[in-house]
Amino acid sequence: MDGRDLVEERLESIGLTSFRGADERKKISELRYIDVYPRPEIRQKLIEAGRGNPRLMEALNSLVMAEKVVDEELLKRVKGRQEEFVQELILKEILKSQSQDFQKVMQYLSVYGLPVSKKGIEIVCEGMTNWASSVDLGVQLSLIEKGKDKVAYYWVTPLLREGIFGELSKDEQKRCRKAAVKHYQAIVSADGYQPVYAFELIDHALLCGMDEAAIGEGGRLLSYLQNALLYKEALSEGMHILSHISKLKRNEESSLFLNRFGMILHDVGDFQKAITCFEQALEISTEIYGEKHLSVARDLNNLGSAWNSLGDSKKAIEYYEQALEIGKEIYGEKHPDVATMLNNLGLAWYSLGDPKKAIEYFEQALEISTEIYGEKHPDVATMLNNLGLAWNSLGDSKKAIQYIQQAYDIFQEIFGDQHPHTKTVKQTLDSLRDKNK
Repeated sequence: MDGRDLVEERLESIGLTSFRGADERKKISELRYIDVYPRPEIRQKLIEAGRGNPRLMEALNSLVMAEKVVDEELLKRVKGRQEEFVQELILKEILKSQSQDFQKVMQYLSVYGLPVSKKGIEIVCEGMTNWASSVDLGVQLSLIEKGKDKVAYYWVTPLLREGIFGELSKDEQKRCRKAAVKHYQAIVSADGYQPVYAFELIDHALLCGMDEAAIGEGGRLLSYLQNALLYKEALSEGMHILSHISKLKRNEESSLFLNRFGMILHDVGDFQKAITCFEQALEISTEIYGEKHLSVARDLNNLGSAWNSLGDSKKAIEYYEQALEIGKEIYGEKHPDVATMLNNLGLAWYSLGDPKKAIEYFEQALEISTEIYGEKHPDVATMLNNLGLAWNSLGDSKKAIQYIQQAYDIFQEIFGDQHPHTKTVKQTLDSLRDKNK
């Protein structure tokens, strides 16, 4: 408001409260290895290093458990330093005290940025016999965090994860990322589509050269984001994927991805870029399937929509007519996609300033949709609304009101009064009635 940052002005962060007094003493009594440490002066230094921070105190307790004898030089190094630095340093010290095999399991597990089940760990630790016991030990040492949902899940503490994964060789990192992609492919659509796993899958695929996996999942993710109206996220992800791939393969998944991204660009009003995507998709689809295929019709139809939105209705009609010809040849005259193409042709003629020609196409589309769906369907309502607008342009407001009233009644019955479609048609209807009073 007025250029002011209200978040900065009015909101304050709340830190994790450190234990003091009786709470601190109770916490210390729960820390088995610090509480019974044989040298009182070192025990006191451990308590001071913990500063009442429960996570830091637990990390120090794990250090004592792992090393038995505490390095006094380490305690000197952490004195007066920031708590996060101290915790990271202690966790690294704990990790170094363990076997090489244990450290490898930790590094491999660090490929996952999200909590992962033991199935996922097994995939990334393939060939290692001791991975399960290492995971359990990692939990005991506070190096791995453990949660519980339907199954137990694990993740390396963020203070260690990025650093220790980066210590692996390039080949090891690549192998781990490929294993992570395999794991996410198995779970991303379990119990309904889960986009959080899709984002991770795509990132790993792009970083290990699995471009086809990234493109394939990218198409599905973009479709999900578009349906959820998350256009900002969809644009960012689409550009992210394309920026990491130098050359798209000439296959169905590339065509589908380009088509999905083009639809998102169209929805946000970037029609020129949408056309570029649709043209690339059409080129690939034609190359794969030939000129008479549904994917080709899809791309032609979307090109028509983009050109119509850009204001070139003549060019739009050319593409729509090609799409309609293919659709009729494959489906026959009575099919929902044929009705959609007829409706789109009507819109293009309407934009071109020929409402009479538009009405011809709208009436054909309405007849097919009514035959397929019956009289109470959103597509039927849309075509009735379009007919009403076209008749209004011809100067027949009475006929226009009749059609738009029918469209409103259907939308209201299906969606209710508060749905955007219902509200939009109601506004049009009220406006026409006001003009004809």
